[in-house]
Amino acid sequence: EEVSVALINFEYHTLVGRAIHECLDAANTTADADLCESRPPSYYLEEARCDTTREMAELAYQAGEAGRHSGFRPARSHFELRTIVQDIGFVEQNGNGDWQCPRVTTLYQAVK
Repeated sequence: EEVSVALINFEYHTLVGRAIHECLDAANTTADADLCESRPPSYYLEEARCDTTREMAELAYQAGEAGRHSGFRPARSHFELRTIVQDIGFVEQNGNGDWQCPRVTTLYQAVK
């Protein structure tokens, strides 16, 4: 859980860093670049974390570029999916407490 939260936070910091770089790349004048350098992180991403600093955004952006990360989706989203497939009967708990797909011979038998 903590790793997922850290990666989600990393993603938000990276998005701010990317937006700052895009602003700088689009700047036509020194004044435009100065504006990019002076705006707060929330200007670039409305849902930016309150602890995002320009320095943190830059570090996250550089790390994302170096690691070639294009984004992150938390693994915890799979828990909701697993609950759904349990509820509709596509996975069942066996006698050992393990979850498995039910053994059926036809697709019709699998749909309950």
